[in-house]
Amino acid sequence: MRRVVVVGAGPAGMAAAVCAAEGGRQVTLIDDNPEPGGQIWRGETEGAWFERLQRVRVARLPSARVVTGDPDARALTVELPDRTVTVTWDDLILATGARERFLPFPGWTLPGVLGAGGIQALVKSGLDVRGKRVLVAGTGPLLLAVAALLRSRGANVLGVAEQASGASLRKFAFSLPWRKLWQGFELRRGIRYWTSCWVESAEGRDRVERVRLHGRGVVECDYVAVGYGLVPNTELAQILRGAGTLVGECNGVGGVEKSLIEGQIAGHAAAGNAAGAARLQPELDRARKFAASLDKAFALRPELRHLAQAETLVCRCESVTHGDLKEFGSWREAKLYGRCGMGPCQGRVCGPAAEFLYGWQPSSVRPPVLPARVGSLLGEQHE
Repeated sequence: MRRVVVVGAGPAGMAAAVCAAEGGRQVTLIDDNPEPGGQIWRGETEGAWFERLQRVRVARLPSARVVTGDPDARALTVELPDRTVTVTWDDLILATGARERFLPFPGWTLPGVLGAGGIQALVKSGLDVRGKRVLVAGTGPLLLAVAALLRSRGANVLGVAEQASGASLRKFAFSLPWRKLWQGFELRRGIRYWTSCWVESAEGRDRVERVRLHGRGVVECDYVAVGYGLVPNTELAQILRGAGTLVGECNGVGGVEKSLIEGQIAGHAAAGNAAGAARLQPELDRARKFAASLDKAFALRPELRHLAQAETLVCRCESVTHGDLKEFGSWREAKLYGRCGMGPCQGRVCGPAAEFLYGWQPSSVRPPVLPARVGSLLGEQHE
């Protein structure tokens, strides 16, 4: 029986694992979280895909991180909390998701300045925000979803600062189907929403106390959640030199519907169900068209490149400032001579920021994909 390995248990990975298992394949689902759901369904246990996942035979490796892989041997090195194993595949599906894009501005490293997705994850994991004044800023539909979640948990949501222009958003809204447009109105209900607005700086002694908004002046707050869209996690795919099928946000950010469709298509294909995969193609075409319009509507404005001052940190891990980086002409030079991207995050935070700020293209990815125990790179045990 062919073995299908799925990396990532968000919506795309869950859909791929379920469809492959329902098609009679032996499936292993690897995820770095203890429970399936990914960022979008974090903390949830109910719903159609959770029920289908429970009904099929899928070997799950939770709290597991893929640290490297060998495309020639069709093998992944997977670090578990208590051991390291090697997992081999006949068919590989990568649903490694995406991460937030952060853009530096004065004060962005103060405690209380969080990513929009970061505060969403913390709240779902138990962070108490009752009565806290929270400003949400950045770009994209995620901001409204985060604001709605915060308000439902008792936070005083001061408003949403969206950097895109009102004209751009109106054009985008008029292109939406009625169902999606209504969802947006429901999320926005009762929340102040400012367009062409962004955080210019954050201030405070030991933590954030206030932010300065473009066109809105100073706003006092306890937390500010800032996110400038998402960046696909493609590091594992690069190390594997294209082995496997990319699905979900790592194959282009487009929302949960696109992720579910791509996951189903990949799962059907791995199970040899070409007809099932083909039936979903029209839906995928529509979802990708929506993703393209999303990118256009929420494109980052050039003013955001000029927020960082000379002393503003760009690489938080290695304390590299905007002024330091002006001396270099490429990402490679910044890494070699300035240690930018050489810290624990391995450029996952500063890399996309540097690409936007300076136009640098990231260099090739080398294993391990994530920081790993030395033992994880020595003498793996086969599973």
